[in-house]
Amino acid sequence: RQTLDLGLNSLFVDQTCEFSYALPKNRDELDPFEVMDRAYAWFGEAAQMARERDPEAYSIGEVPDLWNTQSIDVWWTWGWGFPDVPEVFMYLMPETCFLWCTDEYQRPLLSKAFAMGAFLAVATRGMTGLLSQAPDFAAQIARLAKLRKQTAAFVSHGRFVDKRGLSVAGAEGFVFLSNDGVAVTFANGKPDPVDVTARLRPQELSDRPLGKGQIHFEDGRVAPASPSGGQSEWEMPIRLAGYAAAIWTIPFAGKA
Repeated sequence: RQTLDLGLNSLFVDQTCEFSYALPKNRDELDPFEVMDRAYAWFGEAAQMARERDPEAYSIGEVPDLWNTQSIDVWWTWGWGFPDVPEVFMYLMPETCFLWCTDEYQRPLLSKAFAMGAFLAVATRGMTGLLSQAPDFAAQIARLAKLRKQTAAFVSHGRFVDKRGLSVAGAEGFVFLSNDGVAVTFANGKPDPVDVTARLRPQELSDRPLGKGQIHFEDGRVAPASPSGGQSEWEMPIRLAGYAAAIWTIPFAGKA
């Protein structure tokens, strides 16, 4: 309350996920799970207090778990390898924003973070340097920003549904559903180009008929999609550059 009285309208809770609690050794009757319950209850009270003062207020938390998620609007963690299942949180909580911390030393993960729809929290030189000090990394961030804006109606405004109706060989792949149609995102975490084969089962994604769509490449190219196969499964070959991402946008039939 004193912090909000200073005029700040949102809050950040450091280390919202805690696996061990320091309890007094002479208080054996204390239940660590009660400590957890009370801590998470406080998250809710603090977030609600901020929103009552400002409807635009939001809460930020570090490291989500299965219990502390109800009151936090924006999540981030230093490494989404822990927890090792970011797709679980993104699938179950589509209304929450996820920040993926990254730097020039995590190029193999950058395209995956983008393909999963996470926001990128850029921390060049371990948060001590400028983005301009890592020109190759900065150039890719700029390309991904343009690609995200270009496909926003399908990905940013869509819902992450993991790999529903999709199988991919040669790279990572994820699916998004939106009011405009379906998007399949691709990520190559390797430094060399790769040949990717995506197999999509449209009937598992929507009852509405889908067009064939377009492939949006990270380098700015946009190519008509020409998948082979019948109604039950489409097969689409794609070649991805090293460390690159691409997005296949598939509008509902009749939409531009």
